[in-house]
Amino acid sequence: MEHYYTLKDVMDITKLSERTIRRYLKQGKLIGNKVGKEWRFTEENLKNLFSNIDFASQISSLSNEKVKQFIEGNYEKKEDHRMLSIFDIDQLSRSELHDVKMMLMRISNQHKNIDMKFNTKENKTRITLIGNIDYISECVTELKKIMS
Repeated sequence: MEHYYTLKDVMDITKLSERTIRRYLKQGKLIGNKVGKEWRFTEENLKNLFSNIDFASQISSLSNEKVKQFIEGNYEKKEDHRMLSIFDIDQLSRSELHDVKMMLMRISNQHKNIDMKFNTKENKTRITLIGNIDYISECVTELKKIMS
């Protein structure tokens, strides 16, 4: 059975506003299905959005700002045990790359107050994660499974 994401899920994953997500829908950058009055998105819909160059650029600048805020200690909730992890992985196969993207979206959807950036250039994949220890640990565990 295919998993569907809500508009709020997409907002949580991307850290973009509802207005921006709705603009992407109107512009055709994000494709989804309307069920009643609610939008639903598949992993494939999100994967296509993440592949969009304009979207990747917007998320990249947002992520860079989040990393800067983290390093300066200016993140939202001081009581959180927050971590910043950056992974550089060389030469993933297309299948592994797809599995990593889907895993990150699935795990990110299950956690709150997290930030994630996924970027691939010149056969190198960089994953930037900011979140609590449980979130980072779960991502590392799943990455190990995919990479082994």
